[in-house]
Amino acid sequence: MLLPLSVEIEQRNPPAANVLLILSTVLVFLITGPADELSADHPMVVNGWENPLGLVGHIFMHANFLHLFGNMLFLWIFGNAVCSRVGNLRYLLVYLGLGLAATVPAQLIHPHAAVGASGAINGVVGMFAVMFAAAWMRVLYAIPILAWGRVFRVPAALMILFWLIMDMYGALYGGGRIGYWAHVAGFLGGFALAVVGLERGWIRMLPGERTLVHLSGWKPEKPADAAPKAGRSHKPAAEPLTAAGTHFRHRPSLPADAIRFRCRCGTALARPVEDAGRIIRCPRCGERIGVPDRRPAAPAAGGRRPAAAPGPRGRLDVSWRLGRAGRHAGV
Repeated sequence: MLLPLSVEIEQRNPPAANVLLILSTVLVFLITGPADELSADHPMVVNGWENPLGLVGHIFMHANFLHLFGNMLFLWIFGNAVCSRVGNLRYLLVYLGLGLAATVPAQLIHPHAAVGASGAINGVVGMFAVMFAAAWMRVLYAIPILAWGRVFRVPAALMILFWLIMDMYGALYGGGRIGYWAHVAGFLGGFALAVVGLERGWIRMLPGERTLVHLSGWKPEKPADAAPKAGRSHKPAAEPLTAAGTHFRHRPSLPADAIRFRCRCGTALARPVEDAGRIIRCPRCGERIGVPDRRPAAPAAGGRRPAAAPGPRGRLDVSWRLGRAGRHAGV
């Protein structure tokens, strides 16, 4: 069993819309109960084209508790990341639209009674794959019957590709009561939507975040010294930080007294003074780093730089402790 635990991205804007969707879905489940006990004619169940309300209502219905838990776990981890870049109001429309984009093709291919948010959530995962193509994530590999598990770190794109291949295999060769066609259609819809959104500019990524559009070379980043367009004001871009041949940008318009420091992997980093004491992640290796409380002191007379005070350790909201090693990962 593979369960996602966290994705390693910087999150600044609170994903209120995603939290609202999760709470609404759980509330509907508590009110209606497991959908396994409902008939196919229930107005909140999609069954071909007999229940128009079911085309949207089925997103908030789930067959049982495990079905609900799995979907909400994926929505919490990937939805928070996408919502923080898309925006709360736009994210609500995107989520419902992805639910339709997943359900309509699935019902055209194989009309049947269905419930669950997995189609819409797979669309959110497809958007994440485009928007955070270079992100890493933590995954729990567990064998419940042996009470054994291990947390490992893996590129998010690799894990998402594995899940997509499993869905495509299930769609082609069948997989019981799971709506694999809805999964695949939702993922493709979210993938295409993210590409268009990045191209049109209504998805705003943070400086330094590399999307699939940029990594593929289709839309390369503009150089820092690009000439401004006529008739428009132009702010000077921040000085690029280069480490081991990889180009990263720090926050724009950093003041002259910004705190500059390096990760253990050698990546040069910079943060404004007000970020002192915060925990960040290195964009190259993903390690948690504490921003120093003050700028490094000037080199001593002998030409050697005195050691900087150690930064604070990263905080951990939720810990998964497995075995004697005490491994952990924040959800």
